[in-house]
Amino acid sequence: MYTREFVQVKGYKVTKTKNQAVILSRQDFFWTSPQLVAVCGPNGSGKSTLLKIICGLESAGGNIRINNREPGDKPIRSQIAYCPSNPVLFSDLTILAQCEFIATLYACDGLDDGWWQLSELLGFSNDLLHRRPYHFSSGEKQKASILVSFARPYSIAVLDEPLRSLDKDSACHLVDWIRNQGLKYNVLTIIATHDDQILDCADVIHRLQKAETPYPTSGS
Repeated sequence: MYTREFVQVKGYKVTKTKNQAVILSRQDFFWTSPQLVAVCGPNGSGKSTLLKIICGLESAGGNIRINNREPGDKPIRSQIAYCPSNPVLFSDLTILAQCEFIATLYACDGLDDGWWQLSELLGFSNDLLHRRPYHFSSGEKQKASILVSFARPYSIAVLDEPLRSLDKDSACHLVDWIRNQGLKYNVLTIIATHDDQILDCADVIHRLQKAETPYPTSGS
């Protein structure tokens, strides 16, 4: 892990429609590193959609800028560590091999100390690291997905319901690790969540409502 430059994410009237249905309605926000931002709201309010827009994975109406650039610009996308709500893992590679492969793609000299600390905190044993995820439980798949997401340098961490399927101890350790890494390395962390553990330590809570309500509330 390396210390990153200051990061700003700005959104103005960010809107997402699909088949004439409003999925995300006119979102305004201004977030900066090293804030931890919790995005919350009822099911169907567009939490996952907003995260994908920030990551450049979906288009949107309105205006959104990350350090004054489009989210889909390559230099921006290369700064984002994204953990989707449903784990995406290579079935024919061990978890360690997957993480080492990703680290190599970003010209890293192996996995850093923070990653190994996270692996230990999640209780992800050496045996699991050297296994393919064929028969992993839902909790093991979630932990593996988190480790894969953090196997590269980043200045923005975007996580969609990261505590899902985790046991209580692992969830507590993950929240503490995310918070500490963000403060230590100036990372902007954006998390879609319903979980009080994250809401309680967030610097900003961005509340989404159903699309019929044009503006969410946002506060610390």
